[in-house]
Amino acid sequence: MLEGPNQPKLRFGVFEFDPQARELSKHGVRLKLQDQPIQVLTALLEQAGQIVPRDALQRRLWPDGTFVDFDQSLNKAVNKLREALGDSADKPVYIETLARRGYRFVAAVETDRSKPQEPESPGLPPPVERARAQSHVRHPWFLLAFCLLTVAAPVTGLWPVPAPTARVTQLTYGGRPDSIAVHGGRILYTSASHSPSASKTRNGTEFWSISTGGGQPRRERLPFLNPEYLAWLQPADPRQGVLLIFQTAFGASRGDMWLAEFDGSKPRRIGELREGNNYSVSPDLKTVLRSGEEGLFARPVDGGPERLLARIDWKLPADTVWHPSGERIEFNLLRQGAARFWELNANGTRLRPFLPEFQGEMSGTSWSPDGERLYLVSEGDIYSRGSRRWLGWLRSPQPQRLTAGSVSYGSPLEDPTDPRVIYAGGVLTHGELMQLNRHTDHFEPYLDGLSADGLDYSADGQWIAYVSYPGRELWKCRRDGSDKLLLEDGLWADKPRWSPDGKRLAFAALRKGVWGEPHRIHLIDPSGGKAEPVKGVNGPGFDPTWSPDGKRLLFAPWDYDLVPKQDRHISIVDLETGEVRMVPGSEEMTSPRWSPDGHHLVVFRWGQPTATFYDFGTGRWTEVHIEAFGFQSWSKDSKFVYGISEPTRLVRVDVATHKLEEVRRIDDFRLAGNIFAGVSWTPEMEPLILADHSANEIYRIDVER
Repeated sequence: MLEGPNQPKLRFGVFEFDPQARELSKHGVRLKLQDQPIQVLTALLEQAGQIVPRDALQRRLWPDGTFVDFDQSLNKAVNKLREALGDSADKPVYIETLARRGYRFVAAVETDRSKPQEPESPGLPPPVERARAQSHVRHPWFLLAFCLLTVAAPVTGLWPVPAPTARVTQLTYGGRPDSIAVHGGRILYTSASHSPSASKTRNGTEFWSISTGGGQPRRERLPFLNPEYLAWLQPADPRQGVLLIFQTAFGASRGDMWLAEFDGSKPRRIGELREGNNYSVSPDLKTVLRSGEEGLFARPVDGGPERLLARIDWKLPADTVWHPSGERIEFNLLRQGAARFWELNANGTRLRPFLPEFQGEMSGTSWSPDGERLYLVSEGDIYSRGSRRWLGWLRSPQPQRLTAGSVSYGSPLEDPTDPRVIYAGGVLTHGELMQLNRHTDHFEPYLDGLSADGLDYSADGQWIAYVSYPGRELWKCRRDGSDKLLLEDGLWADKPRWSPDGKRLAFAALRKGVWGEPHRIHLIDPSGGKAEPVKGVNGPGFDPTWSPDGKRLLFAPWDYDLVPKQDRHISIVDLETGEVRMVPGSEEMTSPRWSPDGHHLVVFRWGQPTATFYDFGTGRWTEVHIEAFGFQSWSKDSKFVYGISEPTRLVRVDVATHKLEEVRRIDDFRLAGNIFAGVSWTPEMEPLILADHSANEIYRIDVER
């Protein structure tokens, strides 16, 4: 037990815990925590590195005879503790959740007192082992071996390398950067003002800069760019401060590429930007690289014929990253929903996996200006990897995590003048659930502004199933927000749907931390229990919907799971027999919705601006042109389908006449969502949307290597 007199203080990360005083401090500042989170922390630290079962924590927090909703109260205590530590369930730094089993403290723990030395009794001979050890010292060969080992350890890499530490400083407040570049002690960044929901009066992209040490941002003018166009930038040559700038009109399929100095001087148009392609420029500013549908292509910056470097079998063309030497190129490739990076030589030879030993998801990479250090982003955290040196030549350099917390970072940039400093845009994700008040035509907070996505109501309207944002955990609560219950935290959940009798929930899910698998359909008892895959459904599935009698489920794969062509259709599974059959003519369709009367389906066809209806009686499909129609929901009488479309607006479609009616435009705020920003509907067909209150800022990370 940690409680009791003379207990040492425990340190982990930037925190210190005093078991005797039952106090938690951060950087020496005492944090206010209630008794139950403190008890949870004490129990976890007592068994650091081991699983502490939920029932053991329950017995510790609530003695026998105490009447309480144990699961909900324990979850609340753990969440309060995580909040104080800046930790999260999906990316744990301190407290790991073992689904339905318990919790484990995973960080290294140190005490503030060294291990006491054992006193020696005067007049007694030393122990035999000690005498033997001393006898070895007398032999010259032992001294020689010891010296060789001492020299060899750091040279060969056998000596342990201390993990780097990082200090993070927020530089902007309200900046909302889209892309950044660093040179001459300043950070240049673009700020998105083009979203129609961001402002009713502003258009285009603005350029701003801020000192690398922080301070007041200033507006920058680049007169050769159209101020009403969308624009973003890449550092083409960080040391010389040369920028690659893209711009395009809203909705246009083509744009322009420019090279310019950091202050906007000496602009030079170097070609046309085509929709669906990504571009980069070699470090010597002589070659333009284009990633297109068929692969990677290169051409001279000053013009000339384009040549094929490599054919790439990808779903979407990827961003490309040049090594500063100009000899290698990295790019990401989606495989079964996971982003993995590949590398090839600049002449198109030796296509190979990049960093295959790194098992986590990778969403961005960058190099230091001298090419000695690699930075990558995995699950929103920044990792760094140094190059192999003669000191430690047997040790293969491994990426080491620099950041951990609730901020999700984009690709970092190292300061060209100081390798100990990097900069990155980062997002602190948060949403607020809003309901449209039909009387005032204003959106108002719903369920106290819960940060939730994908709401679905039970048939009696008394219960709500939802997915937390951004954690993607499956929850339920009563309609007034009371009796919240965590149903599933071992999976990343999406699109929960109540069965007609309210006894089961169907949802799509991914296994946490397992990359490359597609979504699969699961069922769970909403009163509590383990989520299980649907019997008979062995392939991918997303966005399930129930038949009116509750005996069958419709589902289809999600396009971005990159499933084989033969699986890209809508299927019906009989929940009793496990028999699965395809809906005729449903190839390349997804997100089915079964009408309450059982007569129709409405689906979304990938890549097509249509709502597509299926009549079970006639077996016919009918398409209605609606731009980017999604998040469909039937009215109770099966006469209308509600949804969201572009431009951002809520709409409904009359099933009989196919007439489109606008319910309301949404230009009050930006929308948020775990996968896509969408809309949910109450039983009264009142829209619920998740307002984006995320903070997107620029951060400075000072690294001690």
